[in-house]
Amino acid sequence: GRWVLSTRQRRQLFAHLLRSALFESYLGKKYPSSKRFGLDGCEALVPGLFRLCRRSAEHGVDSVQFGMAHRGRLNVLENLLGKPMGLICAEMKDDVSEFHVGDVKYHLGIE
Repeated sequence: GRWVLSTRQRRQLFAHLLRSALFESYLGKKYPSSKRFGLDGCEALVPGLFRLCRRSAEHGVDSVQFGMAHRGRLNVLENLLGKPMGLICAEMKDDVSEFHVGDVKYHLGIE
C-alpha cells in the first residue's frame, strides 16, 4: 500500500522540512567554525519524529524520551521539542547550558 497524504499533511510535512533546512543553514552561517552534526542527508528525521510523537499521543502515550546520536540533535531540540533558537545560540556561543557535557556543542539537551 502506498501512503497517501492529504493536502494539509503535505503542507505540514513541507513546513517541517523547510524549518529544518533553514535551521541548518542558519547555524552553518552563524557558526561556521563550530563543530556540530547537522541533518545533512537526514532531513526526514524531524518530520518523522514529529509524526511518531503525534501518533503515539493518539494512542495514549503521554511521555516520550529521546536518546539519539549527534546527527541532527540541535535541529530536533528546536524544531520538535521547542527549545528556543535564542537559547541554542547562546549555548553555542557562551557554554551557558547545564546540559553541556564535555567540549562539544552537540551534547546540548533540554528538559
